[in-house]
Amino acid sequence: MTPRAGPATLALAAMAAALGGCAGTGPSARPALERLIESPGDGAARLELIGDRVVVAAVPVGEGLLPPAARTAIEAIAPGGAVTFAGFESGPHGSGWRVEKRYAESAQSRSALVTPDGGVLERWHTVSVREVPTDALRAVTDLGATIDEARIVSGPGGEERWTFLVRDRMQRRRIVDVSLRGELLTQRRRLDATVDA
Repeated sequence: MTPRAGPATLALAAMAAALGGCAGTGPSARPALERLIESPGDGAARLELIGDRVVVAAVPVGEGLLPPAARTAIEAIAPGGAVTFAGFESGPHGSGWRVEKRYAESAQSRSALVTPDGGVLERWHTVSVREVPTDALRAVTDLGATIDEARIVSGPGGEERWTFLVRDRMQRRRIVDVSLRGELLTQRRRLDATVDA
């Protein structure tokens, strides 16, 4: 069933059209931006930017809209836990369904990005900063950033990189990717985009 187009949905559609048509939107982010029109409008869309380019976009849709095979794959990777985000994401690993979960007993988070048929595009879990190799930490601390969260990220072939959620001196949130050997790969600015009805 197609959601009814209320003011928030129409505003999200206008935002999607503006972002999707701008020269700074990476082609890999467009499928998620186009889904903004289907978004229920409650919850923030997540945009990740490098310079003026949107390179990752994730639109919240809720668990109920996940295809059954995607839901099964996510539950196998991250069983139980409390869902903190469920939506459609597009980025460098492709487009698919992203679910993030938090586990109160271990204070750990887990996430998976899967295709509608359950293929795993990407997965990550948080680790204590104390467990991160020194070389990877040095790449982040050399930026003068405060680390809020450390993640080990895997693709279809295994572990690929470290990802750190950090804040700079002006409290702007950034996502920093570091190779398994401790080399700085990318820095992205994270924005949560909401539209009021």
